[in-house]
Amino acid sequence: MILESAAVVVVKQKVVVVSTRQLEVCGGDGKTGHEFYRERLGGACNSSPIGSDGHVYLSDNDGKTFVVKGGRAFKLLATNPLGERITASPAVTGNRLIYRTDSHLYCIGTD
Repeated sequence: MILESAAVVVVKQKVVVVSTRQLEVCGGDGKTGHEFYRERLGGACNSSPIGSDGHVYLSDNDGKTFVVKGGRAFKLLATNPLGERITASPAVTGNRLIYRTDSHLYCIGTD
């Protein structure tokens, strides 16, 4: 589970390592280092991934956020385009995600 320019998120007791250079996601066991999967999702990203509610949220520089289910198998749940460049990491507040793009601030979620 070695990736260049990596950020680490722990979701459901599994480690998810994300290469920010080419938005590659790698899931594995944090104790043994056994790799479960490795998938490339898109281009470069500057933001760090976040984990919330059993999911990993990863955004690329083109403005797409990928939602990956935490666990032993890779499962892409959604791809959500904002249409603007995302270079900052999102923030979580309650059931909402807050994204800052180059020109706007978005709050996405439910009550």
